[in-house]
Amino acid sequence: MPMEEFPTLDELYWLFESEPVFADPDLGWPVSEATWSTARGDWTVTVRVGVYDRTVEVSGELAGVPAIHVKLDGVVEHLAVDRTHNVESLSIAPGPTGTFHPVRLTLKPSIFVDVENRHPWERA
Repeated sequence: MPMEEFPTLDELYWLFESEPVFADPDLGWPVSEATWSTARGDWTVTVRVGVYDRTVEVSGELAGVPAIHVKLDGVVEHLAVDRTHNVESLSIAPGPTGTFHPVRLTLKPSIFVDVENRHPWERA
């Protein structure tokens, strides 16, 4: 069963400013798994999305050195491009199992990965 919500290909082109690489180009988006890579300053970020296997994997390198790797494998229900308050992000939400937390990959104005492990009202 695919993700319940996911962005259009146009939204992802806009966010990453790059063409995806499809695991199976004959199938295309969203059936084929797709990978986007983008560079911002010293950061290079790669995001792999599998809509039908409900997987999102985010890898980041800072000045060519691996800095972060987050993989939600088989649990993603909602994937959305968020353009709130001049911030451009990919919002990744797992199902309600309680085991995994939402992840936000911000690409603009700067690269930032946030794993939501507290409720918004618990933040200082």
